[in-house]
Amino acid sequence: GDADSGHCIMVENEGNVRLGYTLPQVHVVLMGIEKLVGTMKDAATLLALLPRLATGQSATSAVSLLSPTPLPGQTRYVVLVDNGRSAVYSAGPHRDLLKCIRCGACMNVCPVYEKVGGHAYDWVYPGPIGIALAPFMAPKEVAASITDLCSLCGACTEACPVKIPLERLIILARGLALELRDPEEVKRERKALSWWQKAMRGAWRYGWSHRIHQWALRKAPERVKQIEQAVGWSGERQAPTPAPVLFRNLFRKL
Repeated sequence: GDADSGHCIMVENEGNVRLGYTLPQVHVVLMGIEKLVGTMKDAATLLALLPRLATGQSATSAVSLLSPTPLPGQTRYVVLVDNGRSAVYSAGPHRDLLKCIRCGACMNVCPVYEKVGGHAYDWVYPGPIGIALAPFMAPKEVAASITDLCSLCGACTEACPVKIPLERLIILARGLALELRDPEEVKRERKALSWWQKAMRGAWRYGWSHRIHQWALRKAPERVKQIEQAVGWSGERQAPTPAPVLFRNLFRKL
């Protein structure tokens, strides 16, 4: 919404939202408090950024500017939603999250999102931005576990058009999420990670872990599947199987 002129701005690709706006006698505008911009010039800047980063278009298919005066015979209600946004604003560096224009650029480059899909995040905002927002806006059980869906590669920070330091904010979100988790679950996870660290430390150990994984898939594929589902990373998509031959072995033959 444009605070200076009072216009409401709708961005879409099909025109269905515009149709839904013109038909009813009561029009309810639902928007987050961070969706207000100062002037139409500011709105134009965002309208130029959004389609380029979201879908690669120079302009989106349908942009509607709704006059401050509703249609004849129509009543309009504007509802500004907080839902944790004030807490984000008051949380120091996390305030940068309110700059998000919902373009999806961070999800387009996220390797974890590519592999597990949006449903694995279990709430409305997936991907890197969803992880960083979770401690403030997601249900407690989601916020306690969602921060694991990140490899800290930093691709999201590089891709963000409004320069949100997502990688750093995800690390901070992990600290907040830790307070929401069951202490016994955290102990079990740390024990499992200590074994994982030992398995991955050194080329020969990594090679043996690969062979053990292959052997387990041959001997007890259902048990391996149960373990993967218990971890929670393959609930929405099938976990990848280990390669028949390690890349290191192929490289030696070159």
